[in-house]
Amino acid sequence: MNGQINYTLSDFPPYPDETDDTGRFKRAIEAMLPGGVLHVPAGQYLVKEIAVTKPISLWFAEGAILEATDETTAFLFQFAGDVSASGYPLLREVVRGERTLILPQAPCDIQAGDLIWLRDDCARVSDGQQDLNCEMHEVVDVIYEEQELLAEAKFKGEADRWIKWGERVSPGLSVEHSYDQVEQAQKLHLRSASLTGEAMVCSNPVPVEAGRTYQLEVSAKVEWPSHEGRGCCYVAWEGKKGEPIARSDVISFSYQGWQIYYGCNLIAPSGASKARIFIGLQAAQTAVEGTVWVKNAAFKQTSTKLVLKDFVRLPKRVARVNVRKITPLQFCQVINFRYRLKQGAHKGFGILAQQVRYFYVNGLYAEQGVESAIQVRRSMDVIIENFTIMPPQRVGSGQGYGVQFYGGNLGVIVRNGCTWRTRHAVDLDSTFDALVEGVTDVEGKGVSFLLTHNGWGGDMVFRHCRAIRSGSSGFVAETQGVTNPYTLMHPNIHIVDCYWQRASSEGDVVCYGFGIWLKAPVSGRVERFTAQVGTGQGYVKGHDNGAIRLLPVRNQLRVHHLVARGVRRGIIIAHPHEVSETGAHHYIFVSQVCLEHCRSAVYVNGGWGKRLFMSDMLLDRIEKYVIEGNGTGGYQTFVMERVSITRSPSVRFFQHVSSPRTGSAFRGWIRKIWRDWVSRGKKR
Repeated sequence: MNGQINYTLSDFPPYPDETDDTGRFKRAIEAMLPGGVLHVPAGQYLVKEIAVTKPISLWFAEGAILEATDETTAFLFQFAGDVSASGYPLLREVVRGERTLILPQAPCDIQAGDLIWLRDDCARVSDGQQDLNCEMHEVVDVIYEEQELLAEAKFKGEADRWIKWGERVSPGLSVEHSYDQVEQAQKLHLRSASLTGEAMVCSNPVPVEAGRTYQLEVSAKVEWPSHEGRGCCYVAWEGKKGEPIARSDVISFSYQGWQIYYGCNLIAPSGASKARIFIGLQAAQTAVEGTVWVKNAAFKQTSTKLVLKDFVRLPKRVARVNVRKITPLQFCQVINFRYRLKQGAHKGFGILAQQVRYFYVNGLYAEQGVESAIQVRRSMDVIIENFTIMPPQRVGSGQGYGVQFYGGNLGVIVRNGCTWRTRHAVDLDSTFDALVEGVTDVEGKGVSFLLTHNGWGGDMVFRHCRAIRSGSSGFVAETQGVTNPYTLMHPNIHIVDCYWQRASSEGDVVCYGFGIWLKAPVSGRVERFTAQVGTGQGYVKGHDNGAIRLLPVRNQLRVHHLVARGVRRGIIIAHPHEVSETGAHHYIFVSQVCLEHCRSAVYVNGGWGKRLFMSDMLLDRIEKYVIEGNGTGGYQTFVMERVSITRSPSVRFFQHVSSPRTGSAFRGWIRKIWRDWVSRGKKR
């Protein structure tokens, strides 16, 4: 702690009229300098909703525990930076792998080194919840670009061009063009119209792009015989056939010397493909003559490139607001924080962190939780480790969570923790570059590890994680934000050296759940995964569970060293909707598999043009089928080889023979299959 300024809560005693310790903590935090450490001695403290908005650390001594003052406490500690109220749209959508965002206008509050929150307008189909497809990024460069469009355009008189706008221009309009060598200006001598007191000349049409931002710049002066009029300039937007779309930004020139007038951030409306620049005179009376001198008229197409330090993770479509600046709260630590919520509470977080960076939590201990022990939103570079989360007092929708990330997070580490009877031990959504390691969920009430909650997320590794005596599934990539899971893609999902045990009891007649359930197409791998129901000694009829469940097409996934015992189906590759394969690089590759005490080894249904490769499989005591299903869908490639089937006297190889789509063919083979009960040691 060299260089840190240390404070102790003992130096901030409670005031005589205070009934809890909230005031003490707030006064201590207010007195702390940035980078300071507040030491909290052993003891029991009553607190409610303490906000931290400066970079400090909280160190709790062994034996220190905080309790919520009442049942309505929303959080014990909140760490929060700022998110800008204003935002900017993208000029065009971005896809995975891009590092440059193009904005149609220059952002006034974003510079190199800033953090941004990148999002689109995706919303959950069930209730319209937004902030689903979100990411955090650091900006390394801001590049402003502009292109002059008016250089070749000429001004000319228009007799009745804009009659649809209610304007009247005199049919006998006199436009005199002369070049003044002294002023280096264009002289426009105009006579105001007889009906409206307005006369205009316009440029040739220039091409524009709807939704893009433009800048208008005019350097001009006006000469009148009397002070009865003014000059004006505006942009008229036209459609493809020249029809008027809109008009924007009227600039007025008063009777005075040379002035430069700007029209900034003019956004071409929907349907606009051309623009004309109008310059003219407006007078209170009719038939008034005057001269507009124009030194320069510029119409520029502008854009701003935001160059990101990292690449865009998932596609973002253009929305009303795609980019907001984040001012994060940085370099905060919470060490050995132990808390419990009030018995009977109906809400409450232990720690709520929003817009934070370099946030570190070590030794979190939670009792009687209601919402999440810790929830993190719109943040980067967060580490949560060595935590213990005891059974929450409420478990349901939005309640009883352990560690939760959502709303856009990048660079997350969750490791070395244990949770009991939570709805979700670790819940991720719109989270990327995540490592979840060494976390154990005991007797979970819902999915133990949610890779994605609503459907957006990726680039994550789950390693050495366990779900023991689970009441549901183990590792799930959820898609509840959309009706069609094939509109999503979960890139770089890695589940390595993990374990799921589904609890089994006589009263549970269904025993539903899957060790791994990837509900959207994924790329990545599953390696050294073990799934077991109960003791694994026997499959129970009527149970509905499996070791791993995948969509039949659009994956790029390898499954190695899978062990499953006592599940109804070992591997499930199925979806009820008939969807075709789309990419030549898509496949499911399964190898080094050991399945014991199962009704069926593999269940396959749905999907046209599947590419399925299976090899090196040990199948022991399989009751019904090696390959169940195949009643719907078809293959482009089917390979199955080096399969050993033992102690399975009733097993059939296929329920339905694999087939291609009508009118097509598929490749592959079935070879090197051994069955001990048919012919010992003889290949079939």
